[in-house]
Amino acid sequence: MSLIECPECEKEVSDTVNSCIHCGFTISKSVESPQSQATNVVSDADEGAESTINQMVDFLFGVMYLFLLYNIFTDDSISMDGASLFGLLIAFGLLYFFQKIVKGVLATIARSFENTFK
Repeated sequence: MSLIECPECEKEVSDTVNSCIHCGFTISKSVESPQSQATNVVSDADEGAESTINQMVDFLFGVMYLFLLYNIFTDDSISMDGASLFGLLIAFGLLYFFQKIVKGVLATIARSFENTFK
């Protein structure tokens, strides 16, 4: 156990508490040594490519969801009985599952490229 300085009231508190005993400020567990902060910067950079890929996949699948919903609700030939709605639910569930698979595969590829070119 060591003492750290509260960011709010600048009084010393234990590094094991969740909040300052003096002012009640929530103590983040991110108060770290400079070496561990440098490691976090590197890991944040690694997550940058993965985060970008996830955002791009989410955007593309979001466009697909909107396109499908628009076509479903503007097409007069589609009946909205129980079986059709259940089929739509299954189709959107499968599309969501496929989205998760694509995100996982692309994230794995991005990590392997980052590790290769480091």
